[in-house]
Amino acid sequence: MLTIAETDPALLVELGLGVEGSIKANGDVVLPEHASPYLVSVHLPYSLDGRRFNVGASDEAVRRGAIESVKAAIDRAKLLGAQRGIIHPMGISRWDGSMEATWEQTVAGLVEVVDHARATGFQLCLENNVHYWDGIPDETLPEQADRGATNHIFGSTPAEWRDLWRAVGREELRLCLDTSHAATYAARSSDPAKAEQLLGEFLAQPELIAHVHWSDSWLCDPRGRRDAHLPVGTGTLPRAFHARVKALDATKHLEHKATPPQLRAELTFIEGL
Repeated sequence: MLTIAETDPALLVELGLGVEGSIKANGDVVLPEHASPYLVSVHLPYSLDGRRFNVGASDEAVRRGAIESVKAAIDRAKLLGAQRGIIHPMGISRWDGSMEATWEQTVAGLVEVVDHARATGFQLCLENNVHYWDGIPDETLPEQADRGATNHIFGSTPAEWRDLWRAVGREELRLCLDTSHAATYAARSSDPAKAEQLLGEFLAQPELIAHVHWSDSWLCDPRGRRDAHLPVGTGTLPRAFHARVKALDATKHLEHKATPPQLRAELTFIEGL
């Protein structure tokens, strides 16, 4: 089990936790010195100066900048001693009303990134992206929402996420399930049974998942549209879903800030699943 790198080292030892660090596009490493001995994984960069990376961009300079930034971060993560890196899909199909990437270019960009990691023996996991709700008022029922102009990055639905993995076609690439991101997709239904079904679609092929960004969120609640990242057991994602996540043969990273009492309570909840 992993937690964020800023966690007090005494607590890491007490609870037997590792950490996940991160590397920014400018090369900055988010990994306090005290956390270095507990490093397991690194979240690789996906944006620069607030602008999302786009490895599928039609603008070649934008595309190459994104690819090279991630490749450089892979090299840095390897030097830090991380066992694996987590990447976002980084293919912006629609942003602020304009089409910016193609599926084919996105796949080609991801192949280049994965092949770079592959050459150094470094494993990557592809994370499911947030399913965006920009421009849709909270009071609008999801079934009535016009999603035609919302921002969209490939890999925000269960099918796209797995299809990207298949299209890249590298056995070294595995999947990273982000449960809070999955909840933003499950928000497409206001019916609890249907929303739970949508959430469960991310677990349709559990053997592909090697890493989890585990947190809680809100189901059938507008707050769940906003990528809540709550401590596990403090939201309304079904207990049965959390139990299925716990059963995955994958590294679980509790990806959220928490006080020591919150972290202890969360681990107690998980133990009881």
